[in-house]
Amino acid sequence: MFKVHFILVSGLENMVMINGNDNDNYEKGFIGCISNMTIDENFNINLMADSDRGVNIRTCI
Repeated sequence: MFKVHFILVSGLENMVMINGNDNDNYEKGFIGCISNMTIDENFNINLMADSDRGVNIRTCI
């Protein structure tokens, strides 16, 4: 059986969705640059080159 897997890298406008309440554990979503990701030492992902689609994506400096 063929499985499709996705990785979502983003911030959230409503942090209550993550916290389950409004206790300010997290002040804001992700801000920064991720261009490469390594999972389990041998699985490398070039997020800029290998992405399927994106919104508000800029080149990492």
